Amino acid sequence: MSKKIMRRLSLLCFVIGVLLWSPNLIFGYGIGLWLLNYLLGPVGIILSIYSRNYLYTFLNLLTTFSFFIFMFLGYH
Repeated sequence: MSKKIMRRLSLLCFVIGVLLWSPNLIFGYGIGLWLLNYLLGPVGIILSIYSRNYLYTFLNLLTTFSFFIFMFLGYH
């Protein structure tokens, strides 16, 4: 797999991770889809490390730990 494809897949993992949180943040009711961040985040991290794009690594790391970040910021 080329680095360009891995970069795009890593960015896609980040975008999907953000979209999975949108029903909880925008509409205010909880949907369990955000739990997929625990699967997509590490996949995006691995892909971005192999493609040597550390910005995407950081962004996917944020989506992986987004639940803990939101709890710290007072989401609930």
